[in-house]
Order: sequence, then structure tokens, then C-alpha cells
Amino acid sequence: MLLREGAKKAVKEELALWLTSRIRAATVILIIGLQPVASFAAFEVEQWGAHSAAMGGAFSAHVGTVEGSWFNPALAASMQVKMFTSTHVQLFRGVPGGLGQNLGGVVVPTKYGGFSLSFGQFGDSGYNEQIFEIGFAKKIHDRLSLGFQLGNEGWFYDTWERRDWSASVGGVYEVGWITPGTYARIGLVARGLGSDTRDLRGLTGQHPSRYVVALEVRPDQQIFAAELEIERDELEVRIGCETPLVGDWKLRFGGNVLSADTLNRTASIGIGYTWTSIRFDYAYTHSYDLSSFGATHRIGIGLFGS
Repeated sequence: MLLREGAKKAVKEELALWLTSRIRAATVILIIGLQPVASFAAFEVEQWGAHSAAMGGAFSAHVGTVEGSWFNPALAASMQVKMFTSTHVQLFRGVPGGLGQNLGGVVVPTKYGGFSLSFGQFGDSGYNEQIFEIGFAKKIHDRLSLGFQLGNEGWFYDTWERRDWSASVGGVYEVGWITPGTYARIGLVARGLGSDTRDLRGLTGQHPSRYVVALEVRPDQQIFAAELEIERDELEVRIGCETPLVGDWKLRFGGNVLSADTLNRTASIGIGYTWTSIRFDYAYTHSYDLSSFGATHRIGIGLFGS
């Protein structure tokens, strides 16, 4: 009898701990969702894969990977082979219960242009955010590519649900060789066009329109990238770098600063490895202003073929 009572007590304690962890996680989501900085910077679905996150999100002028089309739809026009990528994200390891995110996308080049498809999911059975995007990009000149993307974002929690459609347009201009060993390109993007923003508290899971100017410079085998994003009264600066390590290994690092009502400063570092037709990526990011929530880890894998 005493053993049964002890077992029941242990089960109750385990159940209480589990419920407490889930309530804390849900509370963090809801509380941070009410804050403009954290809502936009962390808890609405942002398609930052392991490759792009390691470079501080400075990816709106980066060609050669599916993740580029998540930032600028025009980049799909530069893809020469079919490519698929997926990323699993463990957000803020310090949050009880954990917060997971999954991203994926594919780009298919054709004689007409590049077609892109991407998706993202964040949350659990209680609170969930999703995004789905489809796009097309085409080179209209040797130096200029244009792209269009149609996206659907939404969230649901209990009986509450909201979905919105929006469009994005982007352009990539190939500046060319600015020195014998240095190549440069510029990216321009307008995202979230035509979305319903009547709920100004940012609780719909849908971003207001935002505009990006990006520059990428490639001296030898290195990559240096910087971009500026403007969204209402908010301003975000992102910078990143990639440099060779040993063999097919790449080292990446960067950071971004989001200025709104307060600052959100984030640093990142990561590695990448390419083996035949498979690419592996990892990124570690840490927010100075949300340090109590812990770091974020991203693991990605990409497949590319003919």
C-alpha cells in the first residue's frame, strides 16, 4: 500500500513538473509576442536557416543556396542546379520545455526561370505558427534579375486563428568585378506587401511591409555581406562573413542589431561542409539582450543535383 501511494505521489510530481514547464513555455511565447522587438526578431516565423543565421542574416544578395530565395525571391534566378534544404532550429535553450522550429525549401531552375517553394513551422500542439511561400525569378539582363513571391503566414492558439496573404518582390544587380579578384552584387527587396496590418500589436503573425538594401562582396574565396532593413519605425543592420577553413570546411560569423523601442543585439558563428552533393550547416546564435533565454542552435542539410 505504501509503495502504491509513493508511486502515485511520484507520478503526480512528474505531471506537475511537466505542466509547469509547458505553462512557462506558453507564457514566454505570449509575453514576448506582446513585445515589438522580441515578436518581430524571435518569435514570429523567420526563415533563417543554419547557413544564413551563421552570417547574421545578411543573405539578401547571396547566391548558390536555397536559403537565399527566403530573403530575396530574385536569387532563385541564379541557381544552376536543383537544390533542397531543411533546417531544424532549437530556439532559446534556456526556455523550459524548449521551443522548436522547422524550415525547408526547394529551388528548381528551368529554361523560363527559377521556381522556389518554402515552408516554415514554429511551436507545438498548443501554439503554432506556419508560413508557406511560392516564387518565381528570371534574369532579364546579364546583370539584372527580378523575382516575385506569394506567401501565406498564420498562427493558431486554442480557438484563435489568423492567416494573411502577402507578396514580396526582389531584384539582384550584378555589379561585377570591381577589382581583378573581387566580385560584388547588390540586392533590393520589398517584403510583406499588401498584407492585412489592422492589428497593430503584431499579434497576427504577419509582418508589416519591410524594405531591404543589401551588398555582398567576394574577394578571392571569402564573402563579406551587409544589409539594412527598414520596417515602420524599426531598423535592423545585419553583417556576415564566410571564409575557408580546411578542405571543404567553411567558417561563418556575423551579427545583427534591431533597433525599435529597445535594442536586440545578436551575435552568430557557424560552420559548413560540402561532401559531393550534400551540404551540412550549423549555426550558433546568442542574443545579448535576451541572454536569459539562452542560445539558439540551427542544424541544416542541403541536397543539390542536376
